[in-house]
Amino acid sequence: AVPPRFRVQETLADCLVSMNLVKSALDIFETLGKWEKVVECQLTLGRKAKALELAQELVERDRSPRNLVLLGQADGDNLACYEEAWEVSGQRYAPAQRALGNYYFYREDFA
Repeated sequence: AVPPRFRVQETLADCLVSMNLVKSALDIFETLGKWEKVVECQLTLGRKAKALELAQELVERDRSPRNLVLLGQADGDNLACYEEAWEVSGQRYAPAQRALGNYYFYREDFA
């Protein structure tokens, strides 16, 4: 069976990201409405203001752990977002814990 067109486009965009063709992938993700991946692409391209705006909209719609981590990344390593993501997930969302670990590691706060 042939996969649906949107699935093929998403796979193509993921491949483009893996080849560092982020702008091309961004265009596809915007067309598909994959807003979490759009935020990630915007961050990769250094467009923090746009990424922050999109991440805030995502969090307003859904305070999921993933959206909170994206907001924390877009907001310049916002510790409160990472901690909230960890709590909202019931301490089960590994990317939130990883973001917390990276936050402290890069600040050399090992205590």
